[in-house]
Amino acid sequence: MFFISSIPGQTRFDLAQFMDDVTDAPGADPLTSYFLIKLKSLPVRGQYVVQTEENRPDLIASRIYGSTQYWWILLLYNDMFSPTELVAGVVLNYPSPTDLSTLYFRLNSLGHH
Repeated sequence: MFFISSIPGQTRFDLAQFMDDVTDAPGADPLTSYFLIKLKSLPVRGQYVVQTEENRPDLIASRIYGSTQYWWILLLYNDMFSPTELVAGVVLNYPSPTDLSTLYFRLNSLGHH
């Protein structure tokens, strides 16, 4: 199982650091990251109704968290795999930034891989 990668220059919640380098592992699933698995167990801390931000998870993440880096977290937390699923009227659940940071630092303390 993959935990966190130390990739220089990447922000804390850059998706790439939570995914193993699958080029050396035949049949490996890039979504086996412990972070991605545990993300779904975080409690819902709020809801956001998509309005004019259709297909723009970056704008929604910026409105909720103040940063676009959380866009992929919003999609995966809501079992979505494409920004095209974000249409007007869709209700998104989201975890708190504190819960995300706690999970991140817990994984970081476990080490890499």
